[in-house]
Amino acid sequence: MSDVDVIRRIYDASAASSIERAAELLDPDIEWDTSTAPTGVKVRGVEPIEAVRAQVWRVRDGRAVSMKQYMDPREAYEALGLHPEP
Repeated sequence: MSDVDVIRRIYDASAASSIERAAELLDPDIEWDTSTAPTGVKVRGVEPIEAVRAQVWRVRDGRAVSMKQYMDPREAYEALGLHPEP
């Protein structure tokens, strides 16, 4: 399963309100980083975090190990070394 497939399955499970299914794809020590948001935090564990605007995920061995949220999608692109189209 590709990294993109892992993240798609996480979103699909979340959309179907299947937290258990989504949790199977999360590393137990996943890092959730919403520190770029006005009230953002950095936490670890499988507790769900509400989405803001754009997310950058890291996947290792078929499981999501970190997610960082950005208020501005352009910042997410830049974090990946990409340049969004105007």
